[in-house]
Amino acid sequence: MKNMIRVLAVIMLIQSTAALAQTGVQSAPQKRVVQIDESTGDLVEVEQVAPQATAPIVIMNNQKSTQGAAQTAIQEQPTTIIEDSPLSMSSAERRRRDRQSLELQTESRIVEKLEEARMEDERRRSERLFNQSFGSGDHSQPAPQQVQVIQAPVAAPVVPVEAVKPEPKVNVKEEIRAALEEMKPKEEAKPTEYYIQGLVGMGNYPDAVNVRGNVSTGFSVGIVTPERIVAEGTFQYSEFDIETMNPGYSYATPPFKTLSQYNFSAAMKYQLFSGRVRPVVGAVAGYTYRSYRDQQTYYYSTNAGNVSTNAFDVGGLVGLDVQLTNSFSIGVDLRYMKNIAYRENSDYQRSFVYQRVGKAVEELDYYMSSLVARFMF
Repeated sequence: MKNMIRVLAVIMLIQSTAALAQTGVQSAPQKRVVQIDESTGDLVEVEQVAPQATAPIVIMNNQKSTQGAAQTAIQEQPTTIIEDSPLSMSSAERRRRDRQSLELQTESRIVEKLEEARMEDERRRSERLFNQSFGSGDHSQPAPQQVQVIQAPVAAPVVPVEAVKPEPKVNVKEEIRAALEEMKPKEEAKPTEYYIQGLVGMGNYPDAVNVRGNVSTGFSVGIVTPERIVAEGTFQYSEFDIETMNPGYSYATPPFKTLSQYNFSAAMKYQLFSGRVRPVVGAVAGYTYRSYRDQQTYYYSTNAGNVSTNAFDVGGLVGLDVQLTNSFSIGVDLRYMKNIAYRENSDYQRSFVYQRVGKAVEELDYYMSSLVARFMF
């Protein structure tokens, strides 16, 4: 009997233990917390129920998965892209920011200039209308003046005052463009220039086969107008050798060996362009003095001595000037001359270059080519 009672007691203990375990799983655990009651200011014990455990949330790359019969709750999340600016700035980005900064500074200066101009206009208008400077702090009323009233014999008709027209809107773009034009340096009219130049080159008689040019030197003075018209006076000295045409034959021996030539000429030229490279064309006229020296006397019974001629020539010229600085340029000058009249100051009847046949050198065309160095002031 006792054994049966013990068995029943064990069975009841096991059942009560199982019931308590099941109740503990289903019921939520409680936690006691002490806090201050705001209304009374006393400590009050409060029981808080711990949150029940929920099914875990698993994120697997925005994909649902099912394994076996058990299905796990999966929460889908949007794809998030995290970007960051580079730590070092590129050269292009730096230049772009510098340009934006300069643009802001330029716009700020333009706006300041516009506002200053408007304030100056308003100040002048105030002085003109009220005889008072703009922004003056003196607001005192002018002293009353005695006004003499004269009655008009006939009442003048009343003229209605027209409504004040509203001021037109300001075109900001046009204002900025006008301000930029004012800020640009204005080109001043080019003044008249004066110059002096040196020439070195050589003369040539293409139709005289036995006349060879040695050297030609000279100088010029001139003036250049703002319209690029050039007036110039030139002096040139040239020397030529007169050679024997057929050695061994007396008739082929020239009477003189040396020809010295002096040219006094005036030219009018025009510069085609006004830049650094300036092509030039023009006309020239002048007086030419020639002197023959070194007479070969062993073929003649009489000595003619040194003889000379006078001639008047006209021609054309072309040239090119290269402006290196504001006061110095270099260039070339080519002149073609043609005789219009000449006279000998000697009774020597034969050509001074050819003994028996041929024209005198004074009748022949010739060229003068020179390099030019010019100084302007």
